[in-house]
Amino acid sequence: MANTVSVVDGVLQYNATSSSSSSTSSSEMGKEQFLQLLVAQMKYQDPLEPMDNTEYVSQLATFTQVEELQNLGASMADMEATNLLGKQVIIETTSTSGATTQISGYVDYVQEENGEMMLGVNGSLYSISDVITVIDNDYVTAASLASQFSTLISQLPSEDELTADDQETLQAIRDIYDSLTEYQKSFISSDDLSTLTALEKVMSTLVSDEE
Repeated sequence: MANTVSVVDGVLQYNATSSSSSSTSSSEMGKEQFLQLLVAQMKYQDPLEPMDNTEYVSQLATFTQVEELQNLGASMADMEATNLLGKQVIIETTSTSGATTQISGYVDYVQEENGEMMLGVNGSLYSISDVITVIDNDYVTAASLASQFSTLISQLPSEDELTADDQETLQAIRDIYDSLTEYQKSFISSDDLSTLTALEKVMSTLVSDEE
């Protein structure tokens, strides 16, 4: 039975689907086959030259170690996939013709299929091995705010065309900048900030002259 993990209202939701988990079944089958083989060896061993008990223990210990390593690898893969929930990723896929395509989007859910962790992005499933970039959400927000701030600055009049009527607009843009976190401010272009500061100085002179 395959497991699906998704985000609903910020909460992780765990569901089960009817798809079979080959990793679990193959692990159980491998252990069962090993024990059957071990029993057969004991049953048909030469009574005149019986196998040493330490050999049985050694074989069982070796198999157990391999099984534990496989389980650990599967658990780490599950954890890695779950940690990507809600994050923006860039996925690169290669078609049968060799053409590569990149898809960007947020991971809505993760699902196990045939022992492989799959990511639900933009309504489609992709292998976690196809992820080439994970974008931090704070980075995305800061970059978006910086772009919007730059657009506002570009729409302002030049110093020569500035009038007292633009005072409220300048103040609103300054308030937006002051409301940003230090991390978000680091994304603001120094040229945009210099433009705002220069216009504020001109505005200060205009207001003083009117008074």
